[in-house]
Amino acid sequence: GGCALYEKTQDPDILAPIAKVTAVQVVKQTNEGATLKITLVLENPNALALPLTRASYSMTAGGAKGSYNSRPNCTLPSAGSQSFDLIAAIPATSSLSGAAVQVQGTITYNPPGEVRKLLTESNVPLPTTSFSFSGSVQ
Repeated sequence: GGCALYEKTQDPDILAPIAKVTAVQVVKQTNEGATLKITLVLENPNALALPLTRASYSMTAGGAKGSYNSRPNCTLPSAGSQSFDLIAAIPATSSLSGAAVQVQGTITYNPPGEVRKLLTESNVPLPTTSFSFSGSVQ
């Protein structure tokens, strides 16, 4: 019946991509705040390309914290990897270069296929993969 389909929120043949933060860098710094670039690399272990639909993330740097949402607008190539940047603006009164930084978040992706299409039409959320990073701002 329909219940069994509803409980199957992800195709077992589709593996979640692996997300890794490779760098956090100051793009712009003023007396009021800073804009940072978070560089992510995602690896797709599947034989199918995976469109990325949303990034939700939070960052703490130099004692300031912010939460963000963005639309990556890219597709992970099948059995490949892709790098892309997320932007975060936070209040900061001093230089963040070298400051401790923590980033965590999720990337939402849209697996192909009829089962996923039916799940989406039934308002079952798209699957996500998580990432986190703890280190220093470059």
